[in-house]
Amino acid sequence: MKKTMLLYAVSLSVLSTAYAKKESNLQQMITFLQDYIHINTAQPNPNYKPAIEFLTRHAQDHGFESRVIKLSENRDAVIITLRGSDPTLPALALNHHMDTVPLITSAAQTFDPLGATLEDDHIYGIGTQDMKGVGVVQYWALLKLKQTIGTPRRTIHLIGVPDEEIGGFSGAGKLVETQEFKDLNIKYLLDESIPSGDEKSICINVAERKVLHIELESVGKMGHASDFSIPNAVNNLIQFLSQLVSIHNEQKQHIPHTMPGKLLSQNVTSINCSKKANEGINVIPDRATATVDIRIPATRTVKSVQNFVDELIEKYHGISYTIKACISDDIISQSDTHSKFFKTIKSVVSSLGYNPIEHHAQGASDMRFYLTNGIESFGLSPFTIKANLHGANECIRICDLELGLEVYYEILKKMCT
Repeated sequence: MKKTMLLYAVSLSVLSTAYAKKESNLQQMITFLQDYIHINTAQPNPNYKPAIEFLTRHAQDHGFESRVIKLSENRDAVIITLRGSDPTLPALALNHHMDTVPLITSAAQTFDPLGATLEDDHIYGIGTQDMKGVGVVQYWALLKLKQTIGTPRRTIHLIGVPDEEIGGFSGAGKLVETQEFKDLNIKYLLDESIPSGDEKSICINVAERKVLHIELESVGKMGHASDFSIPNAVNNLIQFLSQLVSIHNEQKQHIPHTMPGKLLSQNVTSINCSKKANEGINVIPDRATATVDIRIPATRTVKSVQNFVDELIEKYHGISYTIKACISDDIISQSDTHSKFFKTIKSVVSSLGYNPIEHHAQGASDMRFYLTNGIESFGLSPFTIKANLHGANECIRICDLELGLEVYYEILKKMCT
């Protein structure tokens, strides 16, 4: 009896120690994320230096290699490396962007966006979902692999890049052009996706829409608003925009049965005219402008949509447009879902009891820069919380951090050991 009680006590002690260690590791990861959120990297004036110092300091403490690659003035990328034992194997990379959207100051924002407040098992703060939270689970998965496996066969890089929230052209877009990046010999890469909002599913980003931003100008004549004969720049512009909106609304009808990322959207984002303050309602202005954000699914080309806009605009005398931003058709925005890498990601998600969803993103991420440079790339934000990227009171649950760590760790183990 005494021997049985002794064995029972020893078992309890072992379990208690293991649980305490797990709690300790989890608490460290939570603190890591909170400290990262405290660093203000919000657009339009992100301060990347303390973020890079934060990441490289921890990398040094944990025995990782690290380096900083200069991209332009005040714009650097950081690379944290766990070196593999087989240099003939191409590397795998985990990418996250260090910047966030601008700080939300509206009444709807009840938590300090930089406060990283922990309440009811949620961490509230800007970047918790997009994308510091993902970067943290990537880092801790890499650390867990180092602590449990030691040296993997395949080299793994964790990449932190600037300026994704303003298009990525000055961040990942510049990074892939550097010789330092090319020398990393990366074949596989994981970037961001979107939380599923479904406790049983995880989204894997396999395609993104391309961006076409246009600014329209409509020119007419100034005159009295009672006159039918005066070319009205505002009326013409509204008629043209109404056709774009009509197509947008028709596409919107497919959302119950189709992912928004597979549809064409044409959102009017501004309308202005040249009226002066002293001009009355009864004066027709001679000029009007508008901006339109067009998002093009991976199954269509930018050129085909631009040709459609050109054909449509020919019917409207006095209207022209300029392209303010455009993702070229040379940019690849769709991943290969038949690859071994993708099958590995899906199998890991499934083995952990979740349904892997092939997600077509509504927006664009850094993934397209890596795809275009021949790197097999997918997006993975392995969280099941409701998506609230760019929203007020952005947050992540502690259970999502635990899940994200496990998903990334299992993928690294299968791909790199």
